[in-house]
Amino acid sequence: MAATARVRMLVGFVALFAACATPDSPAPAPSPIPAAPSTVPPPATNVPPLSGPATSYHYSGPLLHPVSAWTTTSQYVLYDNGAFSLHFPSSPAGGGTAVGSYGQEGDRIGFRFVPAGNDAFATGILKGDLLEIRYSEIMVHSDYEDAVYRRSP
Repeated sequence: MAATARVRMLVGFVALFAACATPDSPAPAPSPIPAAPSTVPPPATNVPPLSGPATSYHYSGPLLHPVSAWTTTSQYVLYDNGAFSLHFPSSPAGGGTAVGSYGQEGDRIGFRFVPAGNDAFATGILKGDLLEIRYSEIMVHSDYEDAVYRRSP
């Protein structure tokens, strides 16, 4: 009798383990993280003037993870001369702007932030009116957050 109870208990544990180890449905895979495109400009000591014709993109939503309040109010401005600015009106420091240069190859955009080293970059992918931004590891550790931006009218 005790042997039968042990066998039933063992079968129960095996069934429970199998149920826990096999998910009902696989988790959706996140979109692939693109490598830095060849259009990421080399480190620059000078940013082209932040003037002239430009296209603005306002924060539209998070890319993979929730973002902070300062990201939800951020805006990219891409100038036709290859300069860009990233505005954070509600940053913890009371507002701020990051600047740099960018290069575009088809639907991919490479951003190089200055003054910073070779690892301070972001990649962007254009999807219609949307611009998906993914930051390099050093940028993520500096509180930059991957997000989606929508072209402003």
